Amino acid sequence: MASSSSSLPDWALLDLYIYDESFTADEPTEAACLNSRGDEIRICFQFHAPPRPSPIYLSWPAGKGEFDNFFILAAHRDAVLFQMMYPIPVHGREFSIMYDYFLYTVGDCGGGSIRPSLQLLPSVDGTMAEFQALFLAGVYSLTKQHLRRIESLDMAVLRRDDDCVVAELQIEGDEQPELHLLYPLRSSGSLRWQTTYPKIVMPDNSGMDLETLLWNWSADTVVPIGSHLCWVDYCFGEILLCDMFDGSCDLHYLPFPAKIPGLDRDRHGRLFADVYQTVGCQ
Repeated sequence: MASSSSSLPDWALLDLYIYDESFTADEPTEAACLNSRGDEIRICFQFHAPPRPSPIYLSWPAGKGEFDNFFILAAHRDAVLFQMMYPIPVHGREFSIMYDYFLYTVGDCGGGSIRPSLQLLPSVDGTMAEFQALFLAGVYSLTKQHLRRIESLDMAVLRRDDDCVVAELQIEGDEQPELHLLYPLRSSGSLRWQTTYPKIVMPDNSGMDLETLLWNWSADTVVPIGSHLCWVDYCFGEILLCDMFDGSCDLHYLPFPAKIPGLDRDRHGRLFADVYQTVGCQ
């Protein structure tokens, strides 16, 4: 995560553990908003120069339930994307889990006129009322993509100048891939997810056909590089690269230069796949 304030480190290592104690009042990094249920939440950071990690503090008085959760989903430059989970009542069952997403931007943290902000983003499944209406109508179904959202495998945030995009790539077997896009810092119109159907561009010498790719694809992480997001499948040694600001949102297939033989996600698990390999930028 990079800072935009001259009074803070140029970049920071985020502590992935969310702390709910010692929340300091009037912290210059503090920002607040409401979740979809109407709970007030407050976030603040304590920035430290690397290699010391910078902890994140959460004040969520209503979030004391067994199924309540809050964690970092992604970060890029001065933006951090959070996911919140909590149960809500629905028709026909005891409860279902609501997913809220929040975008935190650092601002200048007291060094100027730009305050930190915490923005509730619309859920991919719609508002809480729209989500509950699916159960009332008897049309809700739990998909593979819902399960992948629990692990936050396909979503990321990308910052560029004064713009920002939150993106989720959905690939389910032989179905047409979907790219869900949200531009939370653009002021025109209501804030709604946009769905595009990207073309996957594969080099002639890739040795991979599109049908095999779609059936076996399972992203392990999403890496921001420049104006691109890279969805990475470590087990199969593949990358889908997308320029998020060029208007086309085509996905370009890139195989790893070398692959670890014998890696099997079902046998070795997802965590093992990235122990000996990683994708990053220099």
